[in-house]
Amino acid sequence: GDCGAFTRALAERCRALGVTFTLGAGAERLLTERSRVVGAMTSAGPLRAELTVVAAGTWSAALARTAGPRLPIVPSKGYCLTIPPRVGARIPTIGGVDEDAHVAFSPMDGRLRMSSTAEFAGFSAATRPSDFASIRAAATALFGDALDLDAATPGTGFSPSTPSGTPLIGPLRPGLAVNAGHGHLGWTAAVGSARLLADHLDGRRPPIDASPYLP
Repeated sequence: GDCGAFTRALAERCRALGVTFTLGAGAERLLTERSRVVGAMTSAGPLRAELTVVAAGTWSAALARTAGPRLPIVPSKGYCLTIPPRVGARIPTIGGVDEDAHVAFSPMDGRLRMSSTAEFAGFSAATRPSDFASIRAAATALFGDALDLDAATPGTGFSPSTPSGTPLIGPLRPGLAVNAGHGHLGWTAAVGSARLLADHLDGRRPPIDASPYLP
């Protein structure tokens, strides 16, 4: 699937329901009064809220820490190549995984994105050509000369990882909840995680056992 298209469509549905988005305003710290979180200070000024949910991916731990809670979330660095096909060549129309090579692939806008590696290197976004060697080897082994590796675009990103791989979903302290730590399965688990957190906050019984995910 296309996570970008999904997110944009979801945003439009939310706007139709009255949701307001403040884009381009980085969250700098949480705001507290007495023992309760009452919102967040952003680069565009304060945003006050009855309830604040920390869902900032890899940066969730640093943001939550400004209000006290320590979340066991660290960045796991992954690498990817986005590769166009050669003229006349066909590429897969659905994604897959080469379990032996630990390389995943998915079609994106007429190109193929191939990703691999989980490296604990802090927030360093630096890359070397050798970082992509295993992806290039898997691309050749799987697709032969169908892909134009000379035109590949390299990339890197950070997955928010917990020691067990289980995400943290639920309340942290009065006025504050968390939905983070999904590793490389953020979009895969996004809708179910939102449902689980909403059930928590609205006092409904979740459809699954929520206890493994409680922070």
